[in-house]
Amino acid sequence: MEILIRLTRLLWPIDSLLLVLVILRLGWLGFHRRYPALVLYLTVDLVAGVVGLSYGTRSLTYYWAYFIAGILGESVLLIWMPHEMFAELYRHHPGLAGVTQCTLKQSVWIGAAVTLGLAPVGIIHWGDAGYKCWEFAFFEIHRCLTFGVVVFVVVMWQKLRLIPLCIPRNTKMYAFSACAYLTFGGLVETVDLIVHTRVMTRVSGVCLLAASLVFHSILGALAERPSVAEPLSLSMDTEDFGWLYSMSSLFARADEAHRRGRVSSLRRLRFLRFTRSIHSAWKACSRACSIILGLAQKE
Repeated sequence: MEILIRLTRLLWPIDSLLLVLVILRLGWLGFHRRYPALVLYLTVDLVAGVVGLSYGTRSLTYYWAYFIAGILGESVLLIWMPHEMFAELYRHHPGLAGVTQCTLKQSVWIGAAVTLGLAPVGIIHWGDAGYKCWEFAFFEIHRCLTFGVVVFVVVMWQKLRLIPLCIPRNTKMYAFSACAYLTFGGLVETVDLIVHTRVMTRVSGVCLLAASLVFHSILGALAERPSVAEPLSLSMDTEDFGWLYSMSSLFARADEAHRRGRVSSLRRLRFLRFTRSIHSAWKACSRACSIILGLAQKE
């Protein structure tokens, strides 16, 4: 236990100092204009950390600061962050915003169902006096939203792989680092709630501080100024450009249908993988035929 306390006292100030530097760097790069939810998420984390360092983890002030900022505030930001995660793509392909919104709703429901189904903390500790407080419901909501965002990143990335887009570096960094950080944090939080001992709480605190150091280091090292150039591959041929244009039109129609409340058009997105396969096969066949005809003409 003494080793865990020492590690916490060592890692916490280092993480807070690193977080201050990261927020300043992101502000200098202009992230607050393109990714305000991410900057607010880091700021809320910093405020809760400073209160904990100032008043101690056992103080009532830190408990309410952690609950309001770390649970309620982060829960709201976890809904906001997925909408801005692919913001650099929306600048040139606004139709993707509708797909993001639809995917986020489905992912949150799937993440909540999986979280409550595989790790029902309320059922495991049914009747435990420590879990009868009204704040426990918000802890569960925060846990469900955490895994919902993880599901969203995985599903959304699978959809984006079907489109010949050059994904900006900030988008990759934001999506991958946030997904890994939230996955690890959600698992640690779930284990801590299930075991619910003082030693486990210390262990989970050290693990979360270590994960925060890695997450904040990645943001500070890999972040770059949001691009304003068109995120398209310059080596794209006519057929690929036509395919991209048709997909952008489909996303635009799906976004319009979503705003008007028509879901039938969104169901066409399930056939993206099938149509992409047909497109690739047709392109390969046409190239093979061109090579064969070229060889025949030479002979």
